Amino acid sequence: MTRVGFIGLGNMGAPIARRLVQAGLDPIVFDQSEAALQKLAEAGARTAASCAGVAAEADMIGVCVRDDADVEAAVLGVDGVLGSAKEGSLVALHSTILPTTV
Repeated sequence: MTRVGFIGLGNMGAPIARRLVQAGLDPIVFDQSEAALQKLAEAGARTAASCAGVAAEADMIGVCVRDDADVEAAVLGVDGVLGSAKEGSLVALHSTILPTTV
């Protein structure tokens, strides 16, 4: 079974992550907001301490953060997705960002 992760639990990301829980996909999630993480944990999601923690456990990683700088930090940063993602992992960007960021 594919392991799903999700980063960014704001107005758009939280409903997507909750739907992953409802679908029985047992997602692992991360957000900088401890309150947002707690809400998803209460809904049944597993939580990670960083974006890298999500990537280390997931085969498919959704990223839904605020802007280009946040996408770059989440994916390319010190504790970002690319540093811990397994070979063959899929990263899906849900953020509204510039084409040059991708």
